[in-house]
Amino acid sequence: MSLRLTAMLLAIAAIASAGCGSQGEDDASPLTHDQYQAQLDLAAGKLQRALRGVKTARTTRGLKFRLAAAERGLRATGADLRKQRAPKEAATAHASLVDAFDDLAGAASVNDEVCGGASALTQLSRTDAAAKVRSAGQDLDPLDYDTRRLNVRRRSQSNRRLGNGSIVSRSGAGSGAIRITNGGDTDALLKLVSGRRRTILGIYVRANAQASASGIPPGSFRVLFASGSDWDRARRGFTRDCRFTRLEDPANYRPGVTYSLTLTPTLGGTAQSDSIDEREFLGR
Repeated sequence: MSLRLTAMLLAIAAIASAGCGSQGEDDASPLTHDQYQAQLDLAAGKLQRALRGVKTARTTRGLKFRLAAAERGLRATGADLRKQRAPKEAATAHASLVDAFDDLAGAASVNDEVCGGASALTQLSRTDAAAKVRSAGQDLDPLDYDTRRLNVRRRSQSNRRLGNGSIVSRSGAGSGAIRITNGGDTDALLKLVSGRRRTILGIYVRANAQASASGIPPGSFRVLFASGSDWDRARRGFTRDCRFTRLEDPANYRPGVTYSLTLTPTLGGTAQSDSIDEREFLGR
């Protein structure tokens, strides 16, 4: 037999061998019902951890990190599910679930409208991607799969508020007083802060309202205020449309002084203000 013929026969044998190997991989058996349920449970656990991480974010900066982590985790979970070969009866719902995880990862992006975990999770739960996750779970339910945790519950957008004039924080005592007029269309929290970053007074003023407080000690204090919507008591801050501002001039208190302040631009007003980030407002 010639060398050329021998080489040709060996090449044909190699191709046939490769073809058999590929066919064997394509013919890999689907997961059993219990094996696939285990994969669903694993994905559900990762999903709930991602959602819990977003919800418990305490600061705007922390929320950005949590949303980024959720995006990575959800995308990785979708990739892991894509590698699984679902039972034949669950193949269509499985494909929809994989796509839903990819879409939800894309929806878990930073949004300037939200600054607290509760609102970020609410917004995420109301996306089309979250609806696709719920729909895929509903398709698997009749096939006797437990998908109770494989769910992004649709949440109602909240608008929690404190009572006008509520004192959020206070330290020191004296005979000074403050009167605040909030002419804006969002609620605000005003803070008087000492040079050592101690909060002398934190008072909540509702939109288009006036509030006052007394008992302020003498001293020179920075005037900071945050405005926004949906007050979260746990984080002591708003969860949507957050803005942080510092007046350029301090409030100088002597015994018996009453300081009047308007939080919106006023004709003839002289107070200048600067935008600040949340860390400065929190004293960090």
